[in-house]
Amino acid sequence: MASANAIRKHIENVEALKEASRIRIDRLMRQLTPEEIIRGNAVRLARRLTNDAGNAMLGEIADAMAEARSWAKATGLQPLTQREARAIAEEVMKDWRVAFEAQARRAIKDLQEQFRRGLKKGLSGDALDKVLKREKIAEKMQDELARKTKPLGPSMTNDIGKRVRDESLGRTPGKFTWVTTEDDHVCEDTFDTACADRHGEEMTIKEWRAVGLPGSPVLLCSSFGRIQCRCEIVASGSRDPDTFEKVNVKDAIKKGKDRARDET
Repeated sequence: MASANAIRKHIENVEALKEASRIRIDRLMRQLTPEEIIRGNAVRLARRLTNDAGNAMLGEIADAMAEARSWAKATGLQPLTQREARAIAEEVMKDWRVAFEAQARRAIKDLQEQFRRGLKKGLSGDALDKVLKREKIAEKMQDELARKTKPLGPSMTNDIGKRVRDESLGRTPGKFTWVTTEDDHVCEDTFDTACADRHGEEMTIKEWRAVGLPGSPVLLCSSFGRIQCRCEIVASGSRDPDTFEKVNVKDAIKKGKDRARDET
């Protein structure tokens, strides 16, 4: 049942998966040497990083799939079979690999170009060799690559959950109630643009799709590149009485991130 406690636990699990994926990608970037980054083949290096990142996150992929199936059932939706969910996860991974490889390639090429410009302005090869051996330079390069690639970890686990859930929604008859999960980013304005104003509203899935599901770009919390929406729509018959109030998930978010740091 979609009780407030169940919603908090779901958010905790999702946040743990997202944070774990960030940690795994960050660790991969920390393994690269400045020599590899600056003098390596950007295409081959990006491809290798994509393969390594995908393999490193196999646990998160499986857990995201299982969490999405379990949560669909808890919120009164028609759950997918494991095979159906796996097919969706595999499709997400194909799309994700293309996006991750392109982002990693761009980030590597940007760093390489910075040093090429320095060489053209008179920086000697000997000076560059010395620089590439310095720990602080390595750390800065790794920071830059991690900054540009880490966000793609959570995007993968989010996409798996979203696509599995969307498929379940499409198979479930009846009406659905919007449950607003509050944290520091909850948006308030009007029904058309904000989550807080939608709490407790009940419509069919077709009607909700028409005005925007949780995470829709029409919502202030998730528009213009921001993806902060954690709201849910649950089958009206599955909603517990305590979800008539908005659910504060701030502590659950922190708990999930802390758990990932301890366990990953």
